[in-house]
Amino acid sequence: MFTEAYYQTPERGPDGRWIPVESVKPLNEPFIGGFQPDRFVPVHHGEGVVKMPEGAGQSMGYVEPGYRPPGDVDPYLIPGATALEGRDQGAVTHPGPPWTAFKNRSESFFEIGVMRPHLQFMCGPLLRYDTVDEHHIWRGACLIVTADEGSRYDPNPVLTLDWDPQRPSHAATGPHTVPGPFAQTVHIPGQEIFVYHGIAGTFTFWRFLIEVPLAGQEIGVRYRINGGEQIEFFIPGINQNMRWAAYSCNGFSAGINPDDFKGPGFASGFDPLWEDLLEKHIAKPFHILVGGGDQIYCDSLTLEPELHEWVHLKTQKDKLNYTITDEMKFAID
Repeated sequence: MFTEAYYQTPERGPDGRWIPVESVKPLNEPFIGGFQPDRFVPVHHGEGVVKMPEGAGQSMGYVEPGYRPPGDVDPYLIPGATALEGRDQGAVTHPGPPWTAFKNRSESFFEIGVMRPHLQFMCGPLLRYDTVDEHHIWRGACLIVTADEGSRYDPNPVLTLDWDPQRPSHAATGPHTVPGPFAQTVHIPGQEIFVYHGIAGTFTFWRFLIEVPLAGQEIGVRYRINGGEQIEFFIPGINQNMRWAAYSCNGFSAGINPDDFKGPGFASGFDPLWEDLLEKHIAKPFHILVGGGDQIYCDSLTLEPELHEWVHLKTQKDKLNYTITDEMKFAID
């Protein structure tokens, strides 16, 4: 987030738009499913492989770039939006490495797959547990949001599930693990449930409905979208209680400095809670994470230069009657 000084004296960028306080950017494939600490990124940079950028947070893995990174920073060291094949994408935010930097290289590094066809992720995957039915079938869903520019929808996105009812959830696996005789692989086509049309572009919401039979023991269910990054969630055995964690207030209000809560050894005030939770999850996986109130924070929108005039109107009536400009819509998007 920019400083209070920038809030008082905002500036316009080379494209004529106000430089945003916060900017939502697409995700590179190594980011999908969460930040991966100490992981090599499969990016071609002369010879060999580029390691995690210097100064990356110890618990976050990578540092998200600012709105416009300094010109002397090598673009291959800055995570950002994966581009269309053959060219960089993105005019407002930093485009990140080109798509060709990932193609045909990533499968050989830590099981990082390349999505084919490519999807420009904006959000997700988000998993939702629904129920266990009378036939002991675990039912849930997965949601992703993709930017239509930079994504290929022919065919629709596909989620692939892999699980083995005879493999304990703590068993080590890798790219050369031989599946057991009862191992299952299921391909689930995505359902297009909503398309958002905004000033900044169009974005599609995709849902994948998941069904997994409970086994006699806890199992790990691995999944990929279009053959990309492999992620895993866990479901209990048929006679096992669920392990779950709960949290609330996933963020800080605009008037709070997160650094006041980070403590020694952490990059930000967000890290202590999530690092503690992830360590417990690694030791003994949770089956459900229950979020309380205040999961989506939009306080920072009130700091955007385009909204200054509206924010400082004196009465609610004036705010309700205010005409929203295209610049405001673009900033909100």
